[in-house]
Amino acid sequence: MKRFVVCLLFLLALLTTDTLADDLIRLPIFKHPTAHISKREDEIPLYNTDAREYLIEIGLGTPVQKFNFTLDISSPGLWVSSSQCPSTDCLYSRFAEKNSSSLRQTNSTFSVPYGNGSAKGFIGYDTVTLGNLTSTNHTIGLANTTSGQSITSSSTRVSGVLGLGIPGISGDPTELSFTEQLSFNEVIGKAMFSIYFNRQDKHGATGQIVFGGFDYGKYKGPIYSLQVLDYNKQGQPNVGKTYTNITGDKIYKYWTLPGQSVVTYASNGTKIHETEFVDVAPAILDSATTLSYLPQKDVVAILETITKDYVPIQQNGGPIQAYQVNCTAFTKQKMYLDFQLSEAPNAPSGSPAIIRVPLRELALPQNGDDLYTATTCIFGLAPISKEFLTPSGTGWILGQTVLRSVYTMYDIYYREVIIIEAKNNYDIPIPSLSNTNSASYKHYYAVLVSVSLIMMGSSSIL
Repeated sequence: MKRFVVCLLFLLALLTTDTLADDLIRLPIFKHPTAHISKREDEIPLYNTDAREYLIEIGLGTPVQKFNFTLDISSPGLWVSSSQCPSTDCLYSRFAEKNSSSLRQTNSTFSVPYGNGSAKGFIGYDTVTLGNLTSTNHTIGLANTTSGQSITSSSTRVSGVLGLGIPGISGDPTELSFTEQLSFNEVIGKAMFSIYFNRQDKHGATGQIVFGGFDYGKYKGPIYSLQVLDYNKQGQPNVGKTYTNITGDKIYKYWTLPGQSVVTYASNGTKIHETEFVDVAPAILDSATTLSYLPQKDVVAILETITKDYVPIQQNGGPIQAYQVNCTAFTKQKMYLDFQLSEAPNAPSGSPAIIRVPLRELALPQNGDDLYTATTCIFGLAPISKEFLTPSGTGWILGQTVLRSVYTMYDIYYREVIIIEAKNNYDIPIPSLSNTNSASYKHYYAVLVSVSLIMMGSSSIL
């Protein structure tokens, strides 16, 4: 209790000053119904039915050229279609290098795979503009070839990807991530960013990303702080029964947290079902993947607590990639699911962090944009590809169907993810902390400081 009082006193002291008030960048996130680049990891065939994507507008060069970018927290760096990219590959607006007086081009190459697509080209350094702030000599990829872009007609043109993957995902441990460069250039104070997606039925400029902190007006309920899992040099997640604390064998690949269980509740809070995972699972957070993924048997077990009326979706007799459901099964019930995350990498926690997802977020309308008028939907959980499973058969990918329900902050320096229930106006119970000795409470001091910075600097917030 003494620690908590000290935190509050320090918070009040910070609120009396305006230092660091401008060390934040708030930008709107635009939701778009069709993905311009199909998001799949490392050539593994994950199925993204009726793909949605979230976009952010960023300016490049001097004078500024503005472009829309797909927001992706599981890929490295910022790249844009260059003027050297043929229109058959780069379908939308391209960066005019010759018009930028601040561009410094190099012969160094980059390549980013997206499974059934990719972007390749050369590294450059130029001024990046976010809102009213600029970051000079910022690393950007100038793509001269891409593949996998959607040719669907769209009023929103996307010219590249803003990758906010954890440092090290590019394979070069010395390379600064996009957010680290903002901090290094003193555009923001802390090397962190936070994301608010809003509900799936909200369209247009409905979300927000904040670089340098987070927005206290976008969340409610308890604050959970979790350490990001590392991987060994063979690419296997360091989690569960095989966990080891060998310092020299650690690398980072994704924003990965320890998944513990998924619990289904009725509207009155009665537990209906809980998964029985044999081990703690690596749970990858991926903002650019529409669906979320679990082992197939668990997806089916969870689905059958909701409805028996579902149809597996397969392609050419291959593995089941998703499940088609009747939308009314999800609109007429007020159930909710808790995705529980352990505070430890090697064992389940007695006081897990909770991502609470309303049932309505787990049905994506298939034959229309409105969940309440569509007749067929896609279930928001799908079978994960075996390449993402650990030897014990566990593995999660938490995409948009889960991440929309929480406000998430990604702290690069401490390798932490802070999770808080998002203010989405759903009438379900707010998760509560059952044990104040949890990892969440241990980092509450740092969270209060971050919140105070937002409170001092917040003015116009979406």
